[in-house]
Amino acid sequence: MTITEPTTSLPSHQRAAVRQGTGPTSTTTISTIPVERPGPGQILVKITWTGLCGSDKGLLHDEWAGFGVSMRPEAKGIAGHEGVGRVVAVGEGMEKRWKIGDRAGIKWIASVCGECEFCLTGTGEVNCINQKNSGFTMPGTFQEYCLADGRYASRIPYGVSDEEAGPMMCGGLTVYVACKRSNVKAGQWIVLPGAGGGLGHLAIQFARAMGMRIIAIDSGEEKRELCQRLGAEVFIDFQQTPDVAAEVMKGPLLPKDIK
Repeated sequence: MTITEPTTSLPSHQRAAVRQGTGPTSTTTISTIPVERPGPGQILVKITWTGLCGSDKGLLHDEWAGFGVSMRPEAKGIAGHEGVGRVVAVGEGMEKRWKIGDRAGIKWIASVCGECEFCLTGTGEVNCINQKNSGFTMPGTFQEYCLADGRYASRIPYGVSDEEAGPMMCGGLTVYVACKRSNVKAGQWIVLPGAGGGLGHLAIQFARAMGMRIIAIDSGEEKRELCQRLGAEVFIDFQQTPDVAAEVMKGPLLPKDIK
């Protein structure tokens, strides 16, 4: 097996935030763990930035255990799925795709099988029954060095900062896909509930980049200012609007827009 590594040897151990215990009283401590080498089809990424998603907290504290969703033992207690870093080792078969020093992003969906019905029919690899998830079924980005599937890691452009790229690995992808699948075309209106929130403010920016006209729904002057600054033409404050749906329909829409 061939592994391409930097001229400076990789450390044998690293720091990682590892869950201790289970349930709502579990804690996360900084521990020293081995640095794994990439196998065939994998790359090793030195994490330079990672976000903390609400779902990380849910998994770390078993908040979804009642629904049968708990962090798997294979994750080794390491959460995180909004990671950005640089490639420091390349496993066999990935030499043409990745080079040492390339910037890479690690997402919630770490890999898919490419062989199940969902993957093959195009109904959505997000439904892949064999998918692996960062921080859920495999160690996530709350560590200094993180293994990633070289086929599924995201290439990060050099003009985008770590801080900008990290949230794209989770919330950004979520709202991008939602805008894309909405079938709203450039020049048509799209309604974004919760537009001033973590996902919503990203949705405004994607929708605007796609040429959509935006009706933002949220509450408060701070959210109004944010939504309008990002490109929303209309803001509806749901706390001051008895019938939000009626307000949307009577607002700026023309008959051709609501056929």
